[in-house]
Amino acid sequence: ENLVLGQLLLDHENSSGRLTLFMNITLEEIAPCRRRMRVEIPVNEVNSEIESVTAEFQKAARLPGFRPGKAPKDVVAKKYIKEIDDEVRGNLIPKAFQTAVKEKNLRIANALNVEEVNFQRGISMTFSAIVDIEPDFSLPEYKGLVLPEASVEATEEEVETFLNTLREQQAEFKNVEGRPVAAEDYVVMTFSTDCEGKTLADIAPEARVLSGGNNAWVSLADTAVPAGLKDGLVGMQVGEKKEISAVFPEDFSIEALRGKTTLFTVELTAIKSRVLPEWNDELAQKIASQPLDSLRTRARQLVSENKKERVRRGQYESVIEKLLAASNFDLPESVLNAHTRQAIRRIVDSNSSQGVNPQELESKKDEIFAVASKNAESTVRADMLLQRIAEAEKIEASQEEIQQRLVQMSYRYQMPMDKFMAQVRKNNAIGGIVDEIVAQKTLDFIIEHAKFEPAA
Repeated sequence: ENLVLGQLLLDHENSSGRLTLFMNITLEEIAPCRRRMRVEIPVNEVNSEIESVTAEFQKAARLPGFRPGKAPKDVVAKKYIKEIDDEVRGNLIPKAFQTAVKEKNLRIANALNVEEVNFQRGISMTFSAIVDIEPDFSLPEYKGLVLPEASVEATEEEVETFLNTLREQQAEFKNVEGRPVAAEDYVVMTFSTDCEGKTLADIAPEARVLSGGNNAWVSLADTAVPAGLKDGLVGMQVGEKKEISAVFPEDFSIEALRGKTTLFTVELTAIKSRVLPEWNDELAQKIASQPLDSLRTRARQLVSENKKERVRRGQYESVIEKLLAASNFDLPESVLNAHTRQAIRRIVDSNSSQGVNPQELESKKDEIFAVASKNAESTVRADMLLQRIAEAEKIEASQEEIQQRLVQMSYRYQMPMDKFMAQVRKNNAIGGIVDEIVAQKTLDFIIEHAKFEPAA
């Protein structure tokens, strides 16, 4: 008999429903974080459960010749013996599991299955459970970590860069007449590609923008455009047709095109020049409905807030990196495998959304697994470290913090709060949300107690 033990993880530390009599419990180490837990439930406890379940069946029994719930217990017990035994067995295993976990002070990471169930009336009941447990380890020193200082004040250059980004979004494109293409221009062209008898999109789906099209806009400043194509376009006149041979560089962002020679067949339909508007109150009103001075002040605030967020993320990464470097302990295999599968799925989904074909992904499966496995190990190890630090410092998520996070997530996913909460309950996701809040608070706690030194 092989019963999935998922339900046994539901509040296994809650004493409600635990057995009250002593049981014989032994542990066998199968792997560093895996145990076989053998449990023997005394016969008097088994008999007590049989009596309790039989009484419940008697209350609900509807047997010929007896009023509902009034059939004699021995008649009910004989009639429903199989059903009673099934329910007794189903009741005793979770109760005994909870009791054994509590008495052996185990931190269960994952309950895998139940084996060797032996249930017969008149004798003690026995079973074994295979469980993965969290490792026992000493926490590294997490107070006083040395982190680099980082300013979150907005510099004049950063403010200007931010404002220029807003300004560039208001740029106008005007037709250029009376001259050929120059290096800073945008061109509008109809073109096709031939690379070893295929279009670029056939070789690399993510390169479909470079593969061909009608009246396609191309910026000669775009780093995705190979230098040979740019050089061939410079000097062309509107209406001119041309074949341009270009070689993609060896460090090109799309690996499948690196070093590939491609023939671009081009017909130039227009030359465009980008014209930026002048900064003044009129432009500021158009962009943000406020004068230029107010927009500049707001830009400074936004740049500072963005820097603060980036600095905090960098500090989180530094803390985790230092904790991992100072720690070494075994990980539960089932938990690590689950995180590895999730990491693989994220990598595959990300690549698929970028147009990478399944054949290419299959050819890189060993590389993907290695990356996913490494990321999963770091994630699981960091989660356990932060969890233990949170416990040591009594860091918890308040109801207000949980509610605030749920509201933020509802807004982020653009879902009404009632529908979002229904989804959270359906996916049993509240535990993960609480864990995220506690992990972030723990990282904030470590940073608050860190020492900051100027960056080298």
